[in-house]
Amino acid sequence: MLVVDCSVAVKWFLEEPGDREALALLRTGERLIAPELIVAELVNVLWKRVTTGAIGHSQAADVPQAIPTTLAELCPLAPLAARALAIAGELRHPAYDCFYLALAETRDLKTDHRGPPAGRQARRKPVAGPLPAAVELNRFTAAPTRRRERPAHL
Repeated sequence: MLVVDCSVAVKWFLEEPGDREALALLRTGERLIAPELIVAELVNVLWKRVTTGAIGHSQAADVPQAIPTTLAELCPLAPLAARALAIAGELRHPAYDCFYLALAETRDLKTDHRGPPAGRQARRKPVAGPLPAAVELNRFTAAPTRRRERPAHL
C-alpha cells in the first residue's frame, strides 16, 4: 500500500514532467490510497489549468470522478487532523500536506510525493512515531499541460 498526493495523481490525467513515473505506479498493482483532501486539491489544480487556458473545461470535467475509482481508498480527514496538525507544527509546514504524512504514519506506509518540501523535510527531521521516509521522484512543476487519455483500466 502507498499513500499518494495530488502532485502524483494529477500526472495520471495530464501530460507533464514526471507523468511516466506516476503512470507506472498504476501498473504496479500497488494499493494506492490518499486522504479525501486529494479530491479538493486535484480539482483546484484542474481549475488553475482551465483558467490559464492550459486545458479546456471539457478536458478537466471527468477527472474528479475518476479519482475515487483510481485509488483503492479515500481516507476521511477527521481522524487524521490532530496528527496532521502536530506534524505541521514539528515541520513548520502547511497542514494540508501533513494529512498525507499523517495517513502514512497511521498506516505505517510510504508516501509518493512529487511536491515541494514535505517529503524532504520529513526525511531530514523525523516526526515522533514510525513515519517512513517519503519518496520524492520529481518536483511538481506547473509546466504547460495537455489532457491525458484515461488509463485503460478506468
